[in-house]
Amino acid sequence: VYAAIARDALATIDEARQAEAAAEDRAAWDRARADDSEASYRAYLQDFPGGAFRIEAQAALAILTQPTGPDPDALAQAEAQERALRLNPITVRLVEAKLADLDLNPGVVDGRLDGETRTAIRAYQDARGLPVTGYLTEATVVRLLADTIGEFRQ
Repeated sequence: VYAAIARDALATIDEARQAEAAAEDRAAWDRARADDSEASYRAYLQDFPGGAFRIEAQAALAILTQPTGPDPDALAQAEAQERALRLNPITVRLVEAKLADLDLNPGVVDGRLDGETRTAIRAYQDARGLPVTGYLTEATVVRLLADTIGEFRQ
């Protein structure tokens, strides 16, 4: 009887600790976003290396640490590659859904490549070591699909 009571008490304590940790993670992320600096994102990643917002912090760092901003020629090339893929809205929805599954916050899954979707694509590209453009290149789409296939094998 006492063992069951003890297990219930420990479960309650564990839930409270998890909620407290999540609240601390959220508060640290909110501070980093409010400051919106390289130092604040690095501090977040140092304090919460497995934090819920680590991918967003990494993407923000990638943008902030680019020496002169994205190379206009590389962006134009990436945009041209995306157009050449001739992605229909259904395919774009699948990409957005995958980005959402990865907690990259692509916004509404509506088949449109808007600003939120571009930010999520940049975060994905940065996390996977792909050129960070925010455009769907063949390499990005292939990697997204490969990540999906890997999930089914596990």
